[in-house]
Amino acid sequence: MEACGKGGDLKKWEKAEIRDLFAADIAAVSIDHARMRFSEYSYKFGARFVAMDCFETKISTVVPSNHLFDFVSIQFALHYSFESEQKARTALINASSNLRKGGYFCGTIPDADRIIKNVRGPKKRLEFGNSIYKIKFEQVDHTYEFGHKYTFDLMDAIDRLAKDYGLELVYKKGFHELFYEEIRNPEFRQRLHRMKVLNKKNTISNEEWEAIGLYTAFAFKKMF
Repeated sequence: MEACGKGGDLKKWEKAEIRDLFAADIAAVSIDHARMRFSEYSYKFGARFVAMDCFETKISTVVPSNHLFDFVSIQFALHYSFESEQKARTALINASSNLRKGGYFCGTIPDADRIIKNVRGPKKRLEFGNSIYKIKFEQVDHTYEFGHKYTFDLMDAIDRLAKDYGLELVYKKGFHELFYEEIRNPEFRQRLHRMKVLNKKNTISNEEWEAIGLYTAFAFKKMF
């Protein structure tokens, strides 16, 4: 099961040799794009694409309770659910309710620690970034788990709430650490070159490095 956007990970699912995919996104136009991508290639797995807000609507309205998944993926989207505790809980219910015991819920979110360091330095600042990204806050004097325009303390909040739904944190790494680990793999390095992420020296620009450092990857395991 995946929060799919425009279907950019379809080839990755093919490589992973999955049997079937349930893909959802809040934007109907993104779902249309994902369907089109799927139809343009003879994938070996079945797929269903649904336009829905997974932070507002429970997955049980479109997926039977006895249909279990081995893997749930939410990339660069989960932090939007922390607009309120109710939305965050709905997101975690959807991630866990149809996840098989022993299955994994994985994703990527902003790294709260790095963002806090940028905001609460010697001089407090409401906005920071470069030509690639910008982050702006309405205020930085108080932090909240929910409802902050740019969420602080997100990982701690997810970890705390996830336990209510049988999910145990088993993996957490920042993108810088991930980059140093995975760049050693020739296959991954070649893929980054194809995507024009790396230059001839197998490095990226300083601004790109700063931007990716704001993210962290996580994985939870379904315990019951």
